[in-house]
Amino acid sequence: APANGVVVSARDTTPNGCGGFIKIEHANVVTKFCHLRKWVVSVGQNVKQGDIIGYTGGGRTDPYRGSSTGPHLHYEIQNKSGLALNPQQTQFGIA
Repeated sequence: APANGVVVSARDTTPNGCGGFIKIEHANVVTKFCHLRKWVVSVGQNVKQGDIIGYTGGGRTDPYRGSSTGPHLHYEIQNKSGLALNPQQTQFGIA
């Protein structure tokens, strides 16, 4: 997890293109993860920065790959209204 928060979704979104999906609410933002082949958290679970929440996927034979055409992680930071934010300009200081 990129920061402390609460898991609000952890599931397969098929037929949605996201596939294996986790959404975490943090103090000021929400993070989303797609194309996971496995998730190890559940809804309502508190997570701390650095916790393993799931495993990337997206490969041709990976379950829950969604519309991915190759292995990767879709990572998104949004404000509480659902507007995508630039990760370099968030509280996480990701570069």
